Amino acid sequence: MAKTQPPRWTLRSKTEKQPLARRNDLHNHGSTFSEQFILPMARQWARRAISSMGKRRQADVGIDLLCKCGHWLWDVGSRAEAVEAFEEVVRISPSNVRAHNNLGVAYWNLGDRACAVRHFRIARDLDPSDKDAVWNCGQIMAEVGELISARFLFESFLRDFGPDQEIATALVDLSFIASQKTSVARATAR
Repeated sequence: MAKTQPPRWTLRSKTEKQPLARRNDLHNHGSTFSEQFILPMARQWARRAISSMGKRRQADVGIDLLCKCGHWLWDVGSRAEAVEAFEEVVRISPSNVRAHNNLGVAYWNLGDRACAVRHFRIARDLDPSDKDAVWNCGQIMAEVGELISARFLFESFLRDFGPDQEIATALVDLSFIASQKTSVARATAR
């Protein structure tokens, strides 16, 4: 079953107020610039910030930098390095919802559905109110044929966190897909 919409990156942490740096600036430098400069610099800066974990704000900035670095690398075509950046964030901060969601998106786009589902489920379990993680998890569940699980996930989100237009629309789309699947199965059985 084809996915109806592309998965969603979580571009900002919930506490981040400032807009993201313009990614177009990095497109001008190309993939080599990203591989040779950005990821090593982000790692070094993040390690320095995280080594002083007593200063929580610095550690958060280092983790955010690595997440943004993953996006930049993805955007300039350095897929493996982007996955590496997100994996490093998960290794450093296993409870980082954004990193798990983004790692799931990366794996989904690379065609590794099993890893994508695992990271979306982890992100959803860490923060059941994170709409991007819930939406991505439900979409990939539907794509791999777990329609009942996806429906339960969307219904639970709406019940627990109130009305949400995007999740409600995804639930309606899911119901339509399920009815189409049932119609095809009946037609085939005749």
